[in-house]
Amino acid sequence: FEKGLLQLSAATPVLDYSTELETTGEAPTNEQLDFLKSEVARVLNLYDEALAVHFARNKIFVGAPETEDDENYDASTRTWYQDAVEHPGEVRWSNPYIDVTTNDYVVTSSTTVEKNGQFLGVVAFDITLDALTNHISQSEIAHGGYAFLLDNEGTAIAHPNALGENFMQHDYA
Repeated sequence: FEKGLLQLSAATPVLDYSTELETTGEAPTNEQLDFLKSEVARVLNLYDEALAVHFARNKIFVGAPETEDDENYDASTRTWYQDAVEHPGEVRWSNPYIDVTTNDYVVTSSTTVEKNGQFLGVVAFDITLDALTNHISQSEIAHGGYAFLLDNEGTAIAHPNALGENFMQHDYA
């Protein structure tokens, strides 16, 4: 996911759209928008586990799949967006949260779009916790073990039977 996100942040349709947006202060042409939508949809199709792929710049939001809320959505208020802006050039992972569109638990991986060190926007993947659990459960662990993933607070974000449980509450933590 991280490599794909970094590639998306440097893709021509993303850079062209975001550079035009920065230069003029207005949404670019319909042709550039269609080119960006096509690229975002193409990247989504590459990742079976991804729920959605986004490009955002404050209230400008282009996502795949498209939803009715995209037009009024201000990504700059979201933690995943702010975290990317605070750590330019790094891929950041959000804590799990309930997605406003699907009501599924998701994590978001995000990074900035930049050209010559200038901030132009943020690109992101939304990944359901179920998809993460399925992906991680394919790992083979000896002696009947299993792989799982905890967030930085000890909550299971990928686990075969304890999704959302906080493991820091256990004596062995």
